[in-house]
Amino acid sequence: MAALLKPGGTFYIRDGHPALYAVDEDAKGLQLRYPYFNRGEAQVWDEESTYVGDGKVAHSRTYQWAHPLSDILNSLIGAGLQILRLDEGTTLPWKFSPRMVDVPDGYAWPDAERDLVPCTYTVVARKPQV
Repeated sequence: MAALLKPGGTFYIRDGHPALYAVDEDAKGLQLRYPYFNRGEAQVWDEESTYVGDGKVAHSRTYQWAHPLSDILNSLIGAGLQILRLDEGTTLPWKFSPRMVDVPDGYAWPDAERDLVPCTYTVVARKPQV
């Protein structure tokens, strides 16, 4: 990605927070289930549903690896980018867990839990001028 940026170009990402992906989305309360740190083993998922509509995907098995926030930031720094901003948020544009409630910006944990687990992170980085 860094090779695609022109000098002075900006990289922007907003995604689900790695801490969120460690939470058991089906538990009755906030409970960790999945690894936050990458130990080299993939999590295997078989899920036919898709986030782009009501259809089903033909090949449902996926392999996913945990990437803590430090891995994400250090990969950008290692690629020569300058981190300009890091933000963490309490809302999502999708419903990660059935326990999440509707809020003006999307979905969030119930009020009593809202400040316990970040839902998103946003990073703005820039490729230095030559």
